[in-house]
Amino acid sequence: LDIFRKNGFEFTAHPGSYVPPPLVGIWARWPYMHNNSIPNLDELLKKISELVRGLVPFDTLAIYLIDQGILRHYFGVRFNARVAWQNMPLGYGLVGHSAADRQPILVRNTAQDPRYVALVEGIRSEVAVPLILKDSVIGVLDLESSTVAAFCPVPPCNPRR
Repeated sequence: LDIFRKNGFEFTAHPGSYVPPPLVGIWARWPYMHNNSIPNLDELLKKISELVRGLVPFDTLAIYLIDQGILRHYFGVRFNARVAWQNMPLGYGLVGHSAADRQPILVRNTAQDPRYVALVEGIRSEVAVPLILKDSVIGVLDLESSTVAAFCPVPPCNPRR
């Protein structure tokens, strides 16, 4: 507790009572994993998809994780229903290019991009973001929409690019 006191935390405790240390880092933020409110990785990813939907409207969300040089589809939702798609080689499709190039890719109109691979019918825009941990790409977060230029910043972007 001395470390916390030195950093400005104050504690009032009754003699003989238990005083838990303050929660810091990921444990202090929702979802509160320290109390088993999220029982497993699938439930955590479901909660993350709900949080992302609150920030960025999308029709599909997919999380790919790299395993033995392949982007394995680990988690996906389409219109709030859990779905499964195919795995992707690095450098193939927008997801594979994002991982291989270590760069996010924003496609305003999928019909205009030759790298686009149609796994879901009716998708018109996509954003793929590499997930990087300690300077290594570990996967890709992929968002798709049936609306052209759905992920463009304000002011509206040119949907032909």
